[in-house]
Amino acid sequence: MDDSTVRSLLLKLQDRLSDRDRECLHFYLGSTVPRRVRDDFSLSGNLRLMESLFEQNKISGNSVSFLIQALKEIKCYDAVNLLKEHAKKMRLNGCVNQPENDLLMTLPDLLYEPIPDVDNKKSERAMESEDEYATVELDSIHHNNPKNIEEISMVVYKAEMSEFQTIAKVKSEPNLKERSGKRMFWIIPISFLCYTVLLFYSVKNRSSINQYDNKLEQLEILEKRSADTLQLLRYRVKSLKEEVPSLRSSWVDIHPNATWSQSGSIVAGGYDAGSDVKQLDSPVGLYVDSDETIYVADRNNHRISVWAKGADRGEIVVGGNKTHQLQYPYDVIFDEETNSVITFDGYMARAVRWFRQKGISEQLLATNIDGRGGTMDDEGTLYISHGLAHEVRRYRIGDIEGTIVAGGHEKGSSNSQLNTPTCVFIDRNHSLYVSDTANHRVMKWEKGARQGTVVAGNGSAGNDLAQLRHPEGIVIDQLGTVYVSDTGNHRIMKWPRGAIQGTIIVDSTSQPNSIRLPYGLAFDPHGNLYITEYANHRVQKFPIQQPTH
Repeated sequence: MDDSTVRSLLLKLQDRLSDRDRECLHFYLGSTVPRRVRDDFSLSGNLRLMESLFEQNKISGNSVSFLIQALKEIKCYDAVNLLKEHAKKMRLNGCVNQPENDLLMTLPDLLYEPIPDVDNKKSERAMESEDEYATVELDSIHHNNPKNIEEISMVVYKAEMSEFQTIAKVKSEPNLKERSGKRMFWIIPISFLCYTVLLFYSVKNRSSINQYDNKLEQLEILEKRSADTLQLLRYRVKSLKEEVPSLRSSWVDIHPNATWSQSGSIVAGGYDAGSDVKQLDSPVGLYVDSDETIYVADRNNHRISVWAKGADRGEIVVGGNKTHQLQYPYDVIFDEETNSVITFDGYMARAVRWFRQKGISEQLLATNIDGRGGTMDDEGTLYISHGLAHEVRRYRIGDIEGTIVAGGHEKGSSNSQLNTPTCVFIDRNHSLYVSDTANHRVMKWEKGARQGTVVAGNGSAGNDLAQLRHPEGIVIDQLGTVYVSDTGNHRIMKWPRGAIQGTIIVDSTSQPNSIRLPYGLAFDPHGNLYITEYANHRVQKFPIQQPTH
């Protein structure tokens, strides 16, 4: 088929593309076409894009599969249906030998298309007969429903029953003997012919369906890869439009001389340990979103509890029931881009994305983990600590096995080693910070580094200003200042970049609610500090006090 037919089709296609569809299509094909074409979203610009695809042999009179795939990725299904209908007509007319990609595009249609009748005719004798017997509709045989031996036997059985009924009719009506005799002459050849034809198509179709099954399996793999790629593109487009901090980052730039009130207020839990919606039991991981909603890993209740701003009780969004969704979760983050909660569950050895919208199934993000802590960067990449393996792994979208990016050289205290790492943080430069808990320090691993540097603590347990004791939650601000839960010393410390000792910003002397075994840390959009207390079964908020000068 020449290109003119496809060009005419592409003109019709423009009626099904909105301005947004054109913009998305140009963005998706940006690496394929010249920049001057990519940046022109008008009708003429879109036609020039199509012409560029012709020149590169991406599309032609014989193949439009490349364009079908691109339109599917931007979810322009009206245009996809138009092009698939065209590909289907080309196949049925037999005008071209379709490439494999085109066959894959039309595969769903092939599965439901009937096989034509042999010569597209029924037996002339059957057409002349007043009684419709031994009539086999071959077009009832489908590629996705090949006749088996039982079905073939049923056809022959029906033919034999028809013969029996004819004999009975002849006996009861003598004037029909001559006409019935002629029918009897044809019944056996017709039955045999039906049996032979059905058996032929059964064998042929089974072979075809095996081929289609293999193609479908390949398509499912490609579909998953496409979905993962699309999700990654969403994160990257958002990061191009605006500077997006990593999850857990402070929502505002914190003044280097800022302090925090020593009088905290309880914003979640605080009614002793328990499983009521007003209670928490040994909370650990913590996340605060842009609406100041608090997400808590309620460890001993095996659930994620969400507390809206000002609420006196939490909402259970994951776990906490007999479905065993969670067992002793360590950490939680909320991904606003996908409106989903991500949990890190060491006992069930997995990280899972739980969508807040009803009807969407959970998504497995990582397996075989000892998930003591986790976070996500601006590209949707996860970083998860493996405490028992003394390492931190990176999990890009679609990768559930992960790659070691810190530690991984057995337990130890050298700068290339970790000892029971827990909480992790990733900054805007993709530098990784790790609470090296059993080494009583916080380590920083720059992107691609083979070893880390100590940014808080001196590696020995203690309570002076140069020491930490079993640090857990960490947050790093825009200046590189490290905020850390010094859990064993019941205090929160601040370590400016390059400092050899830290300063205490909240400790067990705070009133009226002194902190005990602080674990998770988070900032809200105003710079207020939130702390989970493992021993007091609650979350406290400490307001920021900006300097006046």
